[in-house]
Amino acid sequence: MESLTTNSPCHFLCQHCWLQLPVVHNPCCQCGESLPRQFRGKRCLRCQQKPPAYDYCISRFSFSSPIDQWIRLGKDKRQPEWMVRLAQLMWSGPVPPLDMVDALVYIPSHWQRLLWRGYNPAAMLAGQISRYSDIPLLDHTLLRVRHLEQRHLRVNERHRQIRTSMQGGQQPLAGLRLLLIEDVVTSGATANWAAQLLKQQGAAMVGVWTLARTPAPQSHTAP
Repeated sequence: MESLTTNSPCHFLCQHCWLQLPVVHNPCCQCGESLPRQFRGKRCLRCQQKPPAYDYCISRFSFSSPIDQWIRLGKDKRQPEWMVRLAQLMWSGPVPPLDMVDALVYIPSHWQRLLWRGYNPAAMLAGQISRYSDIPLLDHTLLRVRHLEQRHLRVNERHRQIRTSMQGGQQPLAGLRLLLIEDVVTSGATANWAAQLLKQQGAAMVGVWTLARTPAPQSHTAP
């Protein structure tokens, strides 16, 4: 799967492969969903009508080939080296305003998933980003209290289920500007609930930075 050459921001990709990656263009300035070019820099209709709890979300790529395959290698096939490669992709830019970030946090895995996989993909991404940026990584800010498989749930089901599966931790977060690291944002339910929990613990700002996102229906995006 690797094509090791130069002239690419990531050492495991040649420039040709790099240029073929499904980049998100013209993102909404809050949720990060791709918008038509004429609406660049604006908020999408969904964020105008019902803003998420997080302050901004940056996703570099669309969750499509080959990004979706690489994420599955790191998560479903238990190949942790792919999480390091995916962190390189995130760091290749554009990056969030890191001068406005006090600490990094991540979505926790349930202990059953940790036992099966051996690692938390989001924690691995966050650890690599922490090394690249010298921004501290906080553990146990969020707790996974119930294991749920959400991939095949509808959006409203995801929003309902996530509230029973994740709760806030015991970290003192008063006044901190946090950046939540995750591999992919789908409906936004997990990121939204995590941001609510972090702000309930005192966080002043919560941004979200993911490698990829699944596209929303067009009717949700146009302002």
